[in-house]
Amino acid sequence: ADLAVHFFLHVEDPSMCWAIGFGMSIVVRHSSHRYFTFGAYVGGYWRSLGRMYMGYSIVIALSTAFNVAMARMGMPHYIAFVS
Repeated sequence: ADLAVHFFLHVEDPSMCWAIGFGMSIVVRHSSHRYFTFGAYVGGYWRSLGRMYMGYSIVIALSTAFNVAMARMGMPHYIAFVS
């Protein structure tokens, strides 16, 4: 997803590509988990999606901050994402 953000949206910063790509992928993740993993769901789709974004927003913020810090210390950004 981060390479797609780089090429199609022309975002140059690798950490921002990661954050934007991760944020965009939540919709796909949510839908696949909702329909394939959990089956019939009682409740609204948008409310459920909103809760998922709230939960993942912490992960996006922390992983992006960690990646920025590691990249500033000289680590290539793809290695920093794996670390």
